[in-house]
Amino acid sequence: MIDWFFDNIPDNVKIPYISIGNEVDLVLNGNLEWDQYISFYQQVASYIHTNYPEIPVGVKTTVMNGVYKNELSNLQAINQYSDIVMLNYYPQNDKFEILDPSSVITHFNDIVNYFPDKDIWLTEVGFQSGDNLCNSSKEKQVEFYHHLFTAWDTVCINRLASRSISKLNRRMERLLWERPCLS
Repeated sequence: MIDWFFDNIPDNVKIPYISIGNEVDLVLNGNLEWDQYISFYQQVASYIHTNYPEIPVGVKTTVMNGVYKNELSNLQAINQYSDIVMLNYYPQNDKFEILDPSSVITHFNDIVNYFPDKDIWLTEVGFQSGDNLCNSSKEKQVEFYHHLFTAWDTVCINRLASRSISKLNRRMERLLWERPCLS
């Protein structure tokens, strides 16, 4: 099917990424289903990597169910075959009540620690403002987005800097190894 897709899209259309599944952590139940999906995902991702290597591959999962419930190990297992970690983020409980708007800072720190070697894409982000059922407000929504961009600017920038420093250190180690100082 993926070959048919690429054979039939117009030449002027650029595909920025491919997601093999959307919020799969909400539908997969138990180890058997996860193992089967991970096997399927590995095969499809490998095929795309071989035949369309310029296109990043990932699978969309959720932060609140996938990362913070019992699915983290499955998310880490499936994303070993991904180019990017794709996460949909709505900080709410099982009753769709919002979490404290500042929780995004902790969530971002956790996410980058759980996936230290992967680029992370937030493929959906939302924070409802309804007060009847969600225990929220427009003010809390504004506060959430303030914390979201603050966390983005601090946690994510620090991670990028750390990864860049690590790459630079490895490059310097190779240079020093290849060109030892004369004594």
